[in-house]
Amino acid sequence: MGSTDTPAHLRRARLVGEKVYLRALEQEDVNDEYLNWLSDISINNHIRGAARPVSMLDLEEQFENAHKRSNEVNFAVCDLESGVHIGNLRVRSIELYHRSANIGRLLGHPGFRGGGRGTEALFLGLKFGFYHLGLNRMETGVTATNISAVRSNEKVGMTMEGVKRQAVFANGEYYDALHFSMLRHEFEERYGTPDECLERELAIINRMSTPTA
Repeated sequence: MGSTDTPAHLRRARLVGEKVYLRALEQEDVNDEYLNWLSDISINNHIRGAARPVSMLDLEEQFENAHKRSNEVNFAVCDLESGVHIGNLRVRSIELYHRSANIGRLLGHPGFRGGGRGTEALFLGLKFGFYHLGLNRMETGVTATNISAVRSNEKVGMTMEGVKRQAVFANGEYYDALHFSMLRHEFEERYGTPDECLERELAIINRMSTPTA
């Protein structure tokens, strides 16, 4: 009986979904394409603290500093079929005593926005926090004007638990910041046990693999 050969770009995958997968963010990912995402007005208009222009030097320094922090994990979000790097996801402020963390994601590649990819990336990040780090609570904040992110948070099952009024200053105006959270038992009730989630991941990888003689 023959075996299967996993596609090369999936061999570094840490978590796999139907449309995207997560792998470690590498030095090679810190490039002009990544910098263009952060310079894109349609994207950075929704990023808190994005008023200051970001240079390649800034980006490289951020990458180096992030890898030194023990309470932070950074992922590249990649298209499942092609392996193209389309965005980033970060789990930060990891509190092992309180079993909590903050999660954020950015899908910057113009050819891969929409289609539920951001929601699936968020799902995979939540699964990492709950089932790989053993966290009990994960939270995220979003500017109220970022309607797609608000809907994505709601779609994945997060609960809006608070509003910080006029907490974000952008384009000469003040906007509300919305805060969402999810607990482990809520995630498990919605998506299944760790073993069930792993089984679905393995099925996707098997489907993507080619038979060998």
